[in-house]
Amino acid sequence: MFYLCHMIVLLILNQPAYANIDVGIGSMLVQGLVAALMLVPFYFRKIISFFKKKKTENSND
Repeated sequence: MFYLCHMIVLLILNQPAYANIDVGIGSMLVQGLVAALMLVPFYFRKIISFFKKKKTENSND
């Protein structure tokens, strides 16, 4: 109950934050995008090899 009352008080007494986005956020977003694009081929190979193993196991039966 204490936490609920505390959250209600925090939501009622909130003040606007005068903040801006840091200049380095652009390079961080680009780095994340490049990392995600580099990750796709590795997992794509694993997925393809998984299905190839399934095909070879089924064809031997």
